[in-house]
Amino acid sequence: MLFRLADPGTISLVRSGITLITALNLLITAGTKISKRQWLAIVFQICGVLVTQYNPESGSLYPLSTYVLLIFQTAVSASAGVYNQTLLKGESGSLHVCNMSLYAAGTIINAVIHLASRLISPEEPSFFEGYNSWGAFMVIVSNVFIGLAITAVYKYSDALVKCFATAVSTGILLYVAPLIFHVPLSFLVLPGTITVFAATYLYLDNPAPKPAPAADDWTNATMEDAVPHTFMGTVMAMFAVLGTHGKLRYVGLAGTSTVSIGLILALVSYKTLAPTIIAESKVPTLQSPLRNAMAYVRWNSHIPERIPTIMEYTPFFAGMHISMPQLSGKLPFNNLTADNYEDTMRIYSSVAQTMQDILDAPSNSSAANMTGLMYFHFDSWVDPLGFSSEDLDKIWFLDGSDPPFRCMTSSAGLPGHWMWNDEWKQDEKIKPALKEVVNKLDPSLRSRINSGEWCSGWSDIYYIPRHYFIDYIYLSRVFHAHRVVHELAIPTMVHIIDLMRRTHVSNTFEILTHLGDCWGNCCALFPKPTDVLWHRCGHRMDLQNETVTRVFYDRLDEHAKMLGTPLYNETLAEPLMDAEHIFNPEEVASFLSKPVDVYSGGTSGI
Repeated sequence: MLFRLADPGTISLVRSGITLITALNLLITAGTKISKRQWLAIVFQICGVLVTQYNPESGSLYPLSTYVLLIFQTAVSASAGVYNQTLLKGESGSLHVCNMSLYAAGTIINAVIHLASRLISPEEPSFFEGYNSWGAFMVIVSNVFIGLAITAVYKYSDALVKCFATAVSTGILLYVAPLIFHVPLSFLVLPGTITVFAATYLYLDNPAPKPAPAADDWTNATMEDAVPHTFMGTVMAMFAVLGTHGKLRYVGLAGTSTVSIGLILALVSYKTLAPTIIAESKVPTLQSPLRNAMAYVRWNSHIPERIPTIMEYTPFFAGMHISMPQLSGKLPFNNLTADNYEDTMRIYSSVAQTMQDILDAPSNSSAANMTGLMYFHFDSWVDPLGFSSEDLDKIWFLDGSDPPFRCMTSSAGLPGHWMWNDEWKQDEKIKPALKEVVNKLDPSLRSRINSGEWCSGWSDIYYIPRHYFIDYIYLSRVFHAHRVVHELAIPTMVHIIDLMRRTHVSNTFEILTHLGDCWGNCCALFPKPTDVLWHRCGHRMDLQNETVTRVFYDRLDEHAKMLGTPLYNETLAEPLMDAEHIFNPEEVASFLSKPVDVYSGGTSGI
């Protein structure tokens, strides 16, 4: 997680401050003597680290939370280094046997954490995920050699020498990071790294006496006739019993391991630390504009084999609702995730029920935070990232050609359509529905609406914000009671909400966004691959045409992989901003100052 929040050079340099914590650990727990010049070198090195991380404009390169996490990890690492040194120096056996014991224990502990994480969080990667490149194997091999080298240093030298030796690689990483990770190279990096290296040399050039108090000095603190009377005495007595050479050292090791595993599992299960730190990051990430909306996908016939394909939309929405006749069971049902509604021509009634389920969801559920609902047919295509610039507080409705979005008071003179034939007679069914709606409106708003006007429109794709759910639900029940088909009911409901919710009667774009760039219409067939690629939405796509279908869904999969990636200026490591100009201003001024030859179309002098 640290490498997702900061670059390797920063991590390595901050961890160079491990020398101070290690020195304090050695001084308190092992009684190691450190000379004044060595203390000066340690402080000198810390100052160098701070200089490299200072930025005159922002004060630091990363948020405070990132540095807090780095310092915490550094403290844990320092304590573990001192403990390892004490264990290794107290063992007279083979260094390789110690390594085998150490890494075997590490394998077991990490395996337990991995299995527990998989049980708690299904999103946890599988054990061998990521080991599909030579780079991953080389990281393992390099860490093997690093582990062997560090163990030898602990055995034959001390943890402080290891800390200062690590600083040699930090300068290299800090200068390489801008080339690989596009991190800005501050002008203070040069003096800061020079300070770090000078401090390292100063420490190594001034060795201090190494004798430490014998174990018996601390063991005596636990004797019955030597009860400690100070806080430090109590701590030393406990360490003598539970420490590396104490009688209950295995109990101490088991206790510290249990506490460490518990803390790690708590972070994994509740996911409190990482989301907070990532949320505080100044660098924005790519997000789906519909990430807080429900996707309501409708089938007019029973085709369950198409469901897996549609589920590729999942990363872009807060939830997926599958609506299909005969989906499951014989009895009608409708819940947050599915329904088997049979009345295809009045599907808006089922959409309204799903909206009601969202509004009724418990406050601690994911549905409680849903901000809208996007309806579309399974054979439509919708590119979620293509709607990033749209206002999520408005209703989105298609403005197509068949049927066109238009409002009228009579179907006379309109082209022949199944809605107006003698069997359906929809213009006769919608009139009493409108009359009922108008009678229940607030009297002060009735003048905004023509009680005899209804609308028709292409209704295969639309979006309703949460704050209009109640309006949609109420109107849908009225129109459903009068058996109005969805190509009339939905456009008319949208029109009524638009008229009633405007702050001013003439503000025609306040509530409603017309989607006029979607390909096709209610009954269009056979879009080409270019139609799918050049339109953010459309209907309808022949899912049996693998060529056209994969063009869209391959792009959808690529967009899904991009979600969560940082959006930043790779040169300045700052969020992307609107460009003030796209050409060099001096070049433009010089170019425009030259006379134009209108006959040749060029600029004289070029």
